[in-house]
Amino acid sequence: SSIYIYVCLFLQFCWATGYIVASLFFAVVEMAIDTIILSFCEDTEEHNGTPLYAPPLLLDTLRRHNAPG
Repeated sequence: SSIYIYVCLFLQFCWATGYIVASLFFAVVEMAIDTIILSFCEDTEEHNGTPLYAPPLLLDTLRRHNAPG
């Protein structure tokens, strides 16, 4: 009977730890994406509407997303 209590506590601890780690990971990913988009916008603004230092993959993705049809 007492072993089940320890197993439940251990599983709760594992779940809570996993949740915290996943939340921190996704917060870092979100901050990285925000930084990339902000850098792209700043680059575009500084070069009169034409991004000079944007990676080709980002430019291609944005062009496909904004293409009509």
